[in-house]
Amino acid sequence: MGASLRGNLLTALDALEKSKHLLLQRFRESEAERIRSEQRSREMTEARRRDEEAQKMAARAVQSQEEARKLRLSEMQKLDLAKSYAHKTDLLNKSSSSDIAIPAMRPAQYSPTTPEATPNFTSVPLPVLSPPPTIKPALRAQYYLENGMPLRKVNIPDIIVSRFMDLAAENTRKNLETCGVLAGKLSHDVFTITTLIMPKQTSTSDTVAMLNEEEMFDVQDQRDVLTLGWIHTHPTQQCFMSSVDLHTHFPYQLLIAEAIAIVVAPTQTPNFGIFRLTDPPGIGTISNCPQRGFHQHPSDRPIYREISTPEGHAKFSRIELEIVDLRNKT
Repeated sequence: MGASLRGNLLTALDALEKSKHLLLQRFRESEAERIRSEQRSREMTEARRRDEEAQKMAARAVQSQEEARKLRLSEMQKLDLAKSYAHKTDLLNKSSSSDIAIPAMRPAQYSPTTPEATPNFTSVPLPVLSPPPTIKPALRAQYYLENGMPLRKVNIPDIIVSRFMDLAAENTRKNLETCGVLAGKLSHDVFTITTLIMPKQTSTSDTVAMLNEEEMFDVQDQRDVLTLGWIHTHPTQQCFMSSVDLHTHFPYQLLIAEAIAIVVAPTQTPNFGIFRLTDPPGIGTISNCPQRGFHQHPSDRPIYREISTPEGHAKFSRIELEIVDLRNKT
């Protein structure tokens, strides 16, 4: 009897042990599924956030593109008017004043009723006619897009690359990218970068994304400055524009055709480059590309180009630079 009870007890303990292992395995599977579900939820939330940001930026870009188009149309009309007036003035300058027939002016004939009322009239001297002053035609543009549209010059502080490398040094040591926004003003048809804004951001070894962009817009509104481009690092890679960089730069150049992208590669030679999308074909290629992440674009024609060259519209100059670092702002 005792042996039978002991056997039953051992059997029950064995079944209990098996049940414990089974329950533990199911718990682990359930926990793994919960973690995967949370990860998927976070990824979906992040994807929605990025899509919303992209839609907002695209909407702003479309609005700004329309405003820029109207501004350029107005400038072209003014330029055409100035050229037309200058041409007419030039024709007038070629004609001497003797070529213009002017009727002679004589004293008026007057027959008084009485001798006492006879007035004493004298002739009036003719004014000397001269052509109006010559208006000089508008200065001819120095820089152009591939489609022939003129580009205005962009002045860049000559200290901006070294200062940005200092600001990015900690991330560079960690093999993380860093980005900033280039802002400035337009005066006498020349853009000048005056402010480097370092927004809150998240990054990996080959990507970087801005956060809390409202803070950056507040900084620009307070200083009344325009967005003239952006700057970012390639911690271990060379100076070039990746497919992600090209898509990031696209709305900047839609906003202002002269917008620039500076890539800083601290470990490479050369350690920086200044770029813009070609137009055409770059603007059209990126506008019609639905892909995201790293991917290939058609390579039969260059879709971006280096502009820190003599024919490029970006020029370094001795300019003061204000740095606004929002990364640690609470």
